[in-house]
Amino acid sequence: MSSTDQHGVHSPFVYDFVTQCLYQKRLSREGKVMDVLLKSLAYFKSKNVLFVGVDARFQDEVLNRFPSLELNLAPYDFIYIDILTEENMATYIIDKKGVLKNTVVLVKGIHGKKEVETLWEGIKNAGQTRVTLDFFYGGLIFFREGQAKEHFKIRI
Repeated sequence: MSSTDQHGVHSPFVYDFVTQCLYQKRLSREGKVMDVLLKSLAYFKSKNVLFVGVDARFQDEVLNRFPSLELNLAPYDFIYIDILTEENMATYIIDKKGVLKNTVVLVKGIHGKKEVETLWEGIKNAGQTRVTLDFFYGGLIFFREGQAKEHFKIRI
């Protein structure tokens, strides 16, 4: 499914997330992916977060806004992947290491490199993945049990 805004979204879960989270006031001037990360952490009330492939400055910026976050403590309710690789995909999407049924995964930079776009397509088709949101600068992955398998392109 492809939609550019909330009006094309027919999933109540995704509609609520888009309208009550993604389309709210910007929280960061550091870029769209950082803004989506901060908004999503607040929206889902995340507690245990795993950052894959980020530097200390990035983690510090997030911790300044959310000082009660626990980092690298499995099981994770939120995973941020800076660079999608086959290893990251296998570990956190396919094998779901440290992943709960409601874990949210945010992947930066899903477009621009053919190998990353191929991995993103693999994630969309993976049996464990229920919902994906492609917002061009990154993508969100949801493993929600009982949720219909859907894929959305959202303009933010």
